[in-house]
Amino acid sequence: MDYPFGLWIKQSFVFALTATLLIALASFTGGFMSTRSVVQICITFLVILIVAFNNICIHVYFRVEDPVKSPLYVKVISFGSAILIIWVFHYIERFLGVLDHRLHSFLIQNPVRNFTFISVQGSLLNVVVLLWLYFLMSEHAKAHHKLERSRLERSREEAINLMMRQQIQPHFLFNALATLKTLIRKNPDMAQDYLVQLSDFLRITIASVKNGELASIDQEIKLCEDYLNMQKIRFGEALHYEVNISADIREKQLPIFSIQPLVDNVLKHNSFTVADPVRISVAASDGWISVRNNKNIKYQKVDSNGSGLRNLIERYKYLFVQGVEIEESETFFEVRIKIV
Repeated sequence: MDYPFGLWIKQSFVFALTATLLIALASFTGGFMSTRSVVQICITFLVILIVAFNNICIHVYFRVEDPVKSPLYVKVISFGSAILIIWVFHYIERFLGVLDHRLHSFLIQNPVRNFTFISVQGSLLNVVVLLWLYFLMSEHAKAHHKLERSRLERSREEAINLMMRQQIQPHFLFNALATLKTLIRKNPDMAQDYLVQLSDFLRITIASVKNGELASIDQEIKLCEDYLNMQKIRFGEALHYEVNISADIREKQLPIFSIQPLVDNVLKHNSFTVADPVRISVAASDGWISVRNNKNIKYQKVDSNGSGLRNLIERYKYLFVQGVEIEESETFFEVRIKIV
């Protein structure tokens, strides 16, 4: 998260000035205004301002979003530095001779009492500054998360639209229609089956976009199987696949277009023949769906921008889930996606 450091510095001036004016007003009301009081009020303003600056720098440096829930070491640094600042200005007051004589006599007689007084004073001031900083940072965090959610919402819409275009892109339809044309001449019965698969695939694709960002696993598997069946008709024994998803798992949900693009990536990035077929496995285990294949990477560069996996990761972020894991070796490639 980015911090508006400059804005917080300006707001620190306002905070320190407001707090100092309240203290000055209390002194004026109590009849304690004098040259010494004016100097003390100016020093108080500097102390509050420096303690505020100090805490902002500490929390920004350690990337803390909530001062109340900050790690213990951050709190120790925050309170320790505040006490040190109070100690320095205490000696400045003594040097300038503006410290109240009664307070000076009370503290100078006992070093332990002096240290205790300064520690309590610094701690109380730091608590007030941290409460102010908590309000400041919590408001910024809310605005940041709202902006982030809005960005993810836009990314989700863009991802859905992109995935929709990818499913019915001209290249895909050209290959599908070319395969269908060939089958009509060679095997009319198989051509009819292919046409049914293509029709189901396009129907489910369009219906999925209208239903929102989630779809049942059964619907995702149906979309994937329609796609694989079409590719099986096209590539024959060069393509082998198995889908092993139990009925109880199929009732659960995934982001739409989660499985089929992973299968499409396998066919896009691997070379396969009847003698050396590609083998795709779709299975469920421990709350994850895995798409695994043997590797035979194409030597020819594939025209791809990696948007499939990237869009899938973005859509899981919208659901506030780290839902994509990738495992790769010399012999296999596997992508696991989390069941929502």
